[in-house]
Amino acid sequence: MRRLAFLATLVMGWPAHPAMAQQMDPTIRPELIQQVTEHVHYIPDENRPLVPNVGFVVGSKAVLIIDTGLGQENGAIVLEAARGLSDTERFYVVASHTHPEHDLGAMAFPDDAAVIRSGHQEEDIEELGMSLADRFAEFSPRTAELLEDAAVRPSDIVFEDSLVVDLGGVTVHLINIGPAHTRGDLAIYVEPDNVLFTGDVVMNQYPMPLAPNGSVQAWLNTLDRIEALDPAWVIPCHYDTGGVELIQNYRRFFATMHSRAVELRHAGSDDSTIADTLTEETIPMFADWSDNGRIGASIALVLRSMAVQ
Repeated sequence: MRRLAFLATLVMGWPAHPAMAQQMDPTIRPELIQQVTEHVHYIPDENRPLVPNVGFVVGSKAVLIIDTGLGQENGAIVLEAARGLSDTERFYVVASHTHPEHDLGAMAFPDDAAVIRSGHQEEDIEELGMSLADRFAEFSPRTAELLEDAAVRPSDIVFEDSLVVDLGGVTVHLINIGPAHTRGDLAIYVEPDNVLFTGDVVMNQYPMPLAPNGSVQAWLNTLDRIEALDPAWVIPCHYDTGGVELIQNYRRFFATMHSRAVELRHAGSDDSTIADTLTEETIPMFADWSDNGRIGASIALVLRSMAVQ
Protein backbone atom coordinates (compact mmCIF):
# COMPACT_ATOMS: atom_id res chain seq x y z
CA MET A 1 0.00 0.00 0.00
CA ARG A 2 2.88 2.40 0.69
CA ARG A 3 4.18 1.93 -2.84
CA LEU A 4 0.72 2.51 -4.32
CA ALA A 5 0.33 5.75 -2.37
CA PHE A 6 3.74 6.87 -3.58
CA LEU A 7 2.81 6.07 -7.18
CA ALA A 8 -0.50 7.89 -6.94
CA THR A 9 1.25 10.97 -5.58
CA LEU A 10 4.24 11.03 -7.89
CA VAL A 11 3.52 9.39 -11.24
CA MET A 12 3.99 12.18 -13.72
CA GLY A 13 1.33 14.20 -15.33
CA TRP A 14 -1.62 15.16 -13.19
CA PRO A 15 -2.33 18.66 -11.87
CA ALA A 16 -2.30 19.32 -8.17
CA HIS A 17 -5.25 21.73 -8.15
CA PRO A 18 -8.65 19.96 -7.87
CA ALA A 19 -10.33 22.33 -10.33
CA MET A 20 -7.67 21.53 -12.93
CA ALA A 21 -8.04 17.81 -12.28
CA GLN A 22 -11.77 17.97 -12.97
CA GLN A 23 -10.98 19.27 -16.47
CA MET A 24 -8.45 16.53 -17.25
CA ASP A 25 -9.09 14.87 -20.62
CA PRO A 26 -6.35 12.41 -21.63
CA THR A 27 -7.81 11.64 -25.05
CA ILE A 28 -5.17 10.98 -27.71
CA ARG A 29 -5.36 13.34 -30.71
CA PRO A 30 -4.48 11.33 -33.83
CA GLU A 31 -4.63 14.37 -36.10
CA LEU A 32 -1.30 15.44 -34.57
CA ILE A 33 0.60 12.42 -35.90
CA GLN A 34 4.08 13.18 -37.22
CA GLN A 35 6.53 11.20 -39.31
CA VAL A 36 9.99 11.09 -37.75
CA THR A 37 11.87 8.80 -40.15
CA GLU A 38 11.04 6.44 -42.99
CA HIS A 39 9.51 3.86 -40.65
CA VAL A 40 8.73 5.78 -37.45
CA HIS A 41 5.74 8.00 -36.64
CA TYR A 42 4.42 9.28 -33.35
CA ILE A 43 1.48 11.16 -31.87
CA PRO A 44 2.82 13.82 -29.46
CA ASP A 45 1.37 14.12 -25.98
CA GLU A 46 1.37 17.95 -26.07
CA ASN A 47 2.60 17.72 -22.45
CA ARG A 48 -0.95 16.80 -21.38
CA PRO A 49 -1.51 14.76 -18.20
CA LEU A 50 -1.89 11.00 -18.61
CA VAL A 51 -1.24 11.15 -22.38
CA PRO A 52 1.78 9.27 -23.77
CA ASN A 53 3.79 9.98 -26.88
CA VAL A 54 2.36 7.13 -28.97
CA GLY A 55 4.88 5.47 -31.28
CA PHE A 56 4.41 3.53 -34.53
CA VAL A 57 7.09 1.54 -36.33
CA VAL A 58 5.85 0.56 -39.79
CA GLY A 59 7.32 -2.33 -41.72
CA SER A 60 6.21 -4.15 -44.84
CA LYS A 61 4.92 -7.11 -42.82
CA ALA A 62 3.68 -5.58 -39.57
CA VAL A 63 3.29 -2.45 -37.44
CA LEU A 64 4.60 -2.19 -33.89
CA ILE A 65 2.74 0.23 -31.60
CA ILE A 66 4.37 1.74 -28.51
CA ASP A 67 2.11 2.94 -25.63
CA THR A 68 -1.58 2.67 -26.44
CA GLY A 69 -3.18 5.25 -24.14
CA LEU A 70 -5.58 5.24 -21.22
CA GLY A 71 -8.29 2.64 -21.80
CA GLN A 72 -10.12 1.06 -24.71
CA GLU A 73 -11.34 4.28 -26.37
CA ASN A 74 -7.78 5.57 -26.67
CA GLY A 75 -6.62 2.16 -27.81
CA ALA A 76 -9.20 2.25 -30.60
CA ILE A 77 -7.93 5.69 -31.65
CA VAL A 78 -4.37 4.34 -31.76
CA LEU A 79 -5.45 1.24 -33.69
CA GLU A 80 -7.19 3.38 -36.32
CA ALA A 81 -4.06 5.54 -36.64
CA ALA A 82 -1.94 2.41 -37.12
CA ARG A 83 -4.27 1.16 -39.83
CA GLY A 84 -3.91 4.50 -41.59
CA LEU A 85 -0.15 4.03 -41.82
CA SER A 86 -0.11 0.60 -43.48
CA ASP A 87 -2.21 -1.92 -45.36
CA THR A 88 -1.07 -4.72 -43.09
CA GLU A 89 -3.32 -6.04 -40.34
CA ARG A 90 -0.44 -7.58 -38.38
CA PHE A 91 0.16 -5.64 -35.17
CA TYR A 92 2.58 -5.92 -32.29
CA VAL A 93 1.72 -3.94 -29.15
CA VAL A 94 4.34 -2.84 -26.62
CA ALA A 95 4.25 -0.60 -23.54
CA SER A 96 7.37 1.25 -22.41
CA HIS A 97 6.13 0.35 -18.90
CA THR A 98 2.84 -0.90 -17.49
CA HIS A 99 1.28 2.25 -16.03
CA PRO A 100 -2.34 2.66 -17.16
CA GLU A 101 -1.86 5.36 -19.80
CA HIS A 102 0.76 3.22 -21.54
CA ASP A 103 -0.71 -0.27 -21.36
CA LEU A 104 -4.50 -0.27 -21.02
CA GLY A 105 -5.27 0.69 -24.62
CA ALA A 106 -4.03 -2.76 -25.71
CA MET A 107 -7.48 -4.20 -25.02
CA ALA A 108 -8.83 -2.43 -28.15
CA PHE A 109 -6.59 -4.32 -30.56
CA PRO A 110 -7.83 -7.35 -32.51
CA ASP A 111 -7.37 -10.84 -31.07
CA ASP A 112 -4.55 -11.69 -33.47
CA ALA A 113 -2.45 -8.69 -32.42
CA ALA A 114 0.57 -9.78 -30.36
CA VAL A 115 0.99 -8.06 -26.99
CA ILE A 116 4.63 -8.19 -25.92
CA ARG A 117 5.85 -7.63 -22.36
CA SER A 118 8.97 -8.35 -20.37
CA GLY A 119 9.02 -10.65 -17.38
CA HIS A 120 9.57 -7.64 -15.14
CA GLN A 121 6.50 -5.95 -16.60
CA GLU A 122 4.54 -9.08 -15.73
CA GLU A 123 5.79 -8.70 -12.15
CA ASP A 124 4.68 -5.05 -12.06
CA ILE A 125 1.21 -6.04 -13.28
CA GLU A 126 0.98 -8.82 -10.72
CA GLU A 127 1.92 -6.43 -7.91
CA LEU A 128 -0.25 -3.44 -8.84
CA GLY A 129 -3.06 -4.98 -10.86
CA MET A 130 -5.66 -2.29 -11.59
CA SER A 131 -5.03 -0.36 -8.37
CA LEU A 132 -3.29 2.55 -10.06
CA ALA A 133 -5.97 2.70 -12.77
CA ASP A 134 -8.60 2.92 -10.03
CA ARG A 135 -6.80 5.95 -8.62
CA PHE A 136 -6.54 7.54 -12.07
CA ALA A 137 -10.29 7.10 -12.53
CA GLU A 138 -10.84 9.44 -9.59
CA PHE A 139 -9.05 12.36 -11.24
CA SER A 140 -11.88 13.56 -13.47
CA PRO A 141 -15.16 12.43 -15.04
CA ARG A 142 -13.29 11.89 -18.31
CA THR A 143 -10.61 9.66 -16.81
CA ALA A 144 -13.37 7.65 -15.13
CA GLU A 145 -15.13 7.28 -18.47
CA LEU A 146 -11.96 6.19 -20.26
CA LEU A 147 -11.19 3.61 -17.59
CA GLU A 148 -14.67 2.14 -17.28
CA ASP A 149 -14.40 -1.63 -17.77
CA ALA A 150 -10.66 -1.30 -18.42
CA ALA A 151 -8.56 -4.42 -17.96
CA VAL A 152 -5.02 -5.62 -18.55
CA ARG A 153 -4.85 -7.62 -21.75
CA PRO A 154 -2.84 -10.84 -21.28
CA SER A 155 0.57 -11.05 -22.89
CA ASP A 156 1.10 -13.12 -26.03
CA ILE A 157 4.90 -12.96 -25.89
CA VAL A 158 6.99 -12.60 -22.72
CA PHE A 159 10.76 -12.11 -22.88
CA GLU A 160 13.50 -11.54 -20.33
CA ASP A 161 16.53 -9.44 -21.37
CA SER A 162 15.80 -8.50 -24.98
CA LEU A 163 13.76 -9.38 -28.03
CA VAL A 164 14.20 -8.59 -31.73
CA VAL A 165 11.08 -8.09 -33.85
CA ASP A 166 11.36 -8.11 -37.66
CA LEU A 167 8.57 -5.98 -39.13
CA GLY A 168 9.78 -6.29 -42.72
CA GLY A 169 12.48 -3.87 -43.81
CA VAL A 170 12.85 -2.53 -40.28
CA THR A 171 13.96 -4.23 -37.07
CA VAL A 172 12.90 -3.30 -33.54
CA HIS A 173 14.99 -4.19 -30.48
CA LEU A 174 13.06 -4.41 -27.21
CA ILE A 175 15.53 -4.02 -24.35
CA ASN A 176 14.81 -4.56 -20.66
CA ILE A 177 16.41 -1.51 -18.99
CA GLY A 178 14.73 -1.39 -15.57
CA PRO A 179 14.73 -0.83 -12.70
CA ALA A 180 14.51 2.94 -13.09
CA HIS A 181 11.12 4.62 -13.46
CA THR A 182 9.58 1.18 -12.88
CA ARG A 183 10.89 -2.35 -12.49
CA GLY A 184 9.69 -3.15 -16.02
CA ASP A 185 11.08 -0.27 -18.11
CA LEU A 186 11.71 -1.00 -21.79
CA ALA A 187 13.80 0.80 -24.37
CA ILE A 188 12.65 0.33 -27.95
CA TYR A 189 15.39 0.83 -30.55
CA VAL A 190 14.51 1.03 -34.24
CA GLU A 191 17.08 0.24 -36.92
CA PRO A 192 18.08 1.30 -39.48
CA ASP A 193 16.20 4.48 -38.52
CA ASN A 194 18.33 5.01 -35.39
CA VAL A 195 15.34 6.03 -33.25
CA LEU A 196 15.17 5.22 -29.54
CA PHE A 197 11.98 5.22 -27.48
CA THR A 198 13.03 5.64 -23.84
CA GLY A 199 9.79 5.53 -21.84
CA ASP A 200 10.13 7.47 -18.60
CA VAL A 201 13.79 6.46 -18.19
CA VAL A 202 14.86 9.53 -20.19
CA MET A 203 12.61 12.55 -20.65
CA ASN A 204 12.93 16.26 -21.24
CA GLN A 205 11.80 16.80 -17.64
CA TYR A 206 12.81 15.76 -14.13
CA PRO A 207 13.01 11.98 -13.68
CA MET A 208 10.46 10.09 -11.64
CA PRO A 209 12.05 7.12 -9.86
CA LEU A 210 9.36 4.64 -8.79
CA ALA A 211 10.98 1.22 -9.09
CA PRO A 212 11.01 -0.46 -5.67
CA ASN A 213 14.46 -1.93 -6.37
CA GLY A 214 15.98 1.08 -8.16
CA SER A 215 19.20 2.94 -7.42
CA VAL A 216 21.20 5.83 -8.82
CA GLN A 217 23.89 3.44 -10.05
CA ALA A 218 21.36 1.23 -11.80
CA TRP A 219 19.94 4.29 -13.60
CA LEU A 220 23.43 5.48 -14.59
CA ASN A 221 24.25 2.02 -15.91
CA THR A 222 21.08 2.11 -17.99
CA LEU A 223 21.98 5.52 -19.40
CA ASP A 224 25.40 4.20 -20.43
CA ARG A 225 23.76 1.23 -22.11
CA ILE A 226 21.27 3.19 -24.19
CA GLU A 227 23.67 6.02 -25.06
CA ALA A 228 25.97 3.40 -26.59
CA LEU A 229 23.25 2.92 -29.22
CA ASP A 230 24.04 6.51 -30.34
CA PRO A 231 20.46 7.35 -31.35
CA ALA A 232 19.76 10.22 -33.71
CA TRP A 233 16.24 10.60 -32.29
CA VAL A 234 15.17 10.09 -28.68
CA ILE A 235 11.40 9.86 -28.13
CA PRO A 236 10.41 9.73 -24.46
CA CYS A 237 6.94 8.58 -23.48
CA HIS A 238 6.10 12.07 -22.16
CA TYR A 239 7.27 15.58 -23.06
CA ASP A 240 9.29 16.79 -26.04
CA THR A 241 11.53 14.66 -28.22
CA GLY A 242 15.23 15.33 -28.74
CA GLY A 243 18.55 13.65 -29.38
CA VAL A 244 21.27 11.98 -27.38
CA GLU A 245 21.56 15.14 -25.26
CA LEU A 246 18.45 14.02 -23.35
CA ILE A 247 20.37 10.96 -22.17
CA GLN A 248 23.40 13.07 -21.32
CA ASN A 249 21.28 15.50 -19.31
CA TYR A 250 19.94 12.67 -17.18
CA ARG A 251 23.45 11.36 -16.55
CA ARG A 252 24.61 14.82 -15.49
CA PHE A 253 21.56 15.20 -13.25
CA PHE A 254 22.02 11.94 -11.37
CA ALA A 255 25.81 12.05 -11.23
CA THR A 256 25.84 15.64 -9.96
CA MET A 257 23.23 15.03 -7.28
CA HIS A 258 24.82 11.81 -6.09
CA SER A 259 28.36 13.20 -5.84
CA ARG A 260 27.13 16.32 -4.05
CA ALA A 261 25.06 14.25 -1.62
CA VAL A 262 28.08 12.09 -0.79
CA GLU A 263 30.15 15.24 -0.21
CA LEU A 264 27.51 16.68 2.11
CA ARG A 265 27.20 13.41 4.01
CA HIS A 266 30.96 13.29 4.57
CA ALA A 267 30.73 16.85 5.92
CA GLY A 268 28.19 15.66 8.50
CA SER A 269 24.91 16.83 6.94
CA ASP A 270 21.72 14.94 7.77
CA ASP A 271 19.13 13.84 5.20
CA SER A 272 17.00 16.95 5.58
CA THR A 273 19.94 19.29 5.01
CA ILE A 274 21.12 17.25 2.05
CA ALA A 275 17.66 17.35 0.49
CA ASP A 276 17.36 21.12 0.96
CA THR A 277 20.83 21.75 -0.46
CA LEU A 278 20.30 19.51 -3.47
CA THR A 279 17.02 21.22 -4.24
CA GLU A 280 18.53 24.69 -3.97
CA GLU A 281 21.61 23.87 -6.05
CA THR A 282 20.16 21.53 -8.69
CA ILE A 283 17.07 23.39 -9.90
CA PRO A 284 19.03 26.31 -11.44
CA MET A 285 21.25 23.82 -13.30
CA PHE A 286 18.22 22.37 -15.11
CA ALA A 287 16.18 25.49 -15.70
CA ASP A 288 14.61 24.07 -18.87
CA TRP A 289 12.75 21.49 -16.78
CA SER A 290 9.58 23.14 -15.55
CA ASP A 291 8.12 20.85 -12.87
CA ASN A 292 10.40 21.47 -9.90
CA GLY A 293 8.05 19.56 -7.62
CA ARG A 294 9.30 16.32 -9.15
CA ILE A 295 12.85 16.71 -7.84
CA GLY A 296 11.96 15.28 -4.44
CA ALA A 297 11.56 11.75 -5.83
CA SER A 298 15.08 11.82 -7.26
CA ILE A 299 16.52 13.15 -4.01
CA ALA A 300 14.81 10.30 -2.17
CA LEU A 301 16.45 7.85 -4.59
CA VAL A 302 19.87 9.43 -3.98
CA LEU A 303 19.46 9.15 -0.20
CA ARG A 304 18.30 5.51 -0.45
CA SER A 305 21.20 4.69 -2.75
CA MET A 306 23.71 6.15 -0.31
CA ALA A 307 22.15 4.23 2.58
CA VAL A 308 22.82 0.85 0.97
CA GLN A 309 26.37 1.56 -0.21
